[in-house]
Amino acid sequence: MPILDSEKQELTEFLQRFLPLGYVKPLTFKTCLYTNSPDTHFILDHLDGYHKDVVIGAGFSGHGFKFVSVIGEILADLAVMGQTPLPIEFLRLNRF
Repeated sequence: MPILDSEKQELTEFLQRFLPLGYVKPLTFKTCLYTNSPDTHFILDHLDGYHKDVVIGAGFSGHGFKFVSVIGEILADLAVMGQTPLPIEFLRLNRF
């Protein structure tokens, strides 16, 4: 996805204004593509067809870093014990 010249200008002006001593010029511009689940919630579950051998965690774009400790706990529970005591039904893959 190409970056519009207006977007480059907006970012450059922002950096010049708020980081005047830390900004010189851009080396390159890149877009960041990400996806969300249809309901925008994470997906935390076992992958169907793999008899609890595969655990998936997906959909962390943007705000996932804020939940890293509890996500790690949940995925570890699922991988090691096959279940978690935490309430994740609304994050299960079968909700779709």
